[in-house]
Amino acid sequence: LIIPSDNRLIENPPTLGKDGWPEWYKSSKIAKPGTIVSCKGIQDYLSIGLTVPLWSDVEVFQMGMDDVRGRSSDPAFQVDHFGGNMAEGCPITHGRDLEEAGFPKIVSPFLYKTAPGYSMLVLPIAYEPDERYQVLPAIVHTDFYHNINVVLRVTKETFVIKAGTPIYQLIPFKRSDTIDKVILGDAAMYETGRFRGLSYGGIRKFSMKGLYRKHQRDADANL
Repeated sequence: LIIPSDNRLIENPPTLGKDGWPEWYKSSKIAKPGTIVSCKGIQDYLSIGLTVPLWSDVEVFQMGMDDVRGRSSDPAFQVDHFGGNMAEGCPITHGRDLEEAGFPKIVSPFLYKTAPGYSMLVLPIAYEPDERYQVLPAIVHTDFYHNINVVLRVTKETFVIKAGTPIYQLIPFKRSDTIDKVILGDAAMYETGRFRGLSYGGIRKFSMKGLYRKHQRDADANL
């Protein structure tokens, strides 16, 4: 369930990844067999969960000598701020023009509610990177906490993120489906496993039309 704070947002809502490829993917020629983007693993990644477009222009600007702030082009939507000291000692503070700067928080005008036991994995738009900023990944338990704000790691001092820009990807998952144990094999098993399934043959075999999906259907049928 997605609830907007302003009904204007209904005109450009979050979209399901499975309902269509991103515009850059559809307009390019890079998805032909044998290319990286033809890889079924990447296609499944692009197709999972929700993609949320930014709801207004957001200007990031320098504040004083060593900080940044953000502001929205629409007064109905807010941008807050985390001070730089709130990330002290964390490597995300490095590699920026202003390493003492804080982290603008673009307040989401949507509330997200999932079924009991389900959370949202929050990810940056990995295949549309922007050298000026990164959206920090997170997990939010949206069955009881419904806000998913956008926290920016700003690497450049001043810029504008335009309304409609895909800002993050949300993937719901069941919290109980976690990994409790890892079984580690040894090198003697490697050659046997290497020639099983679709692991052998490189990207061209991996991206062959129908082959990967057939194995997927067979595996799912055995659940």
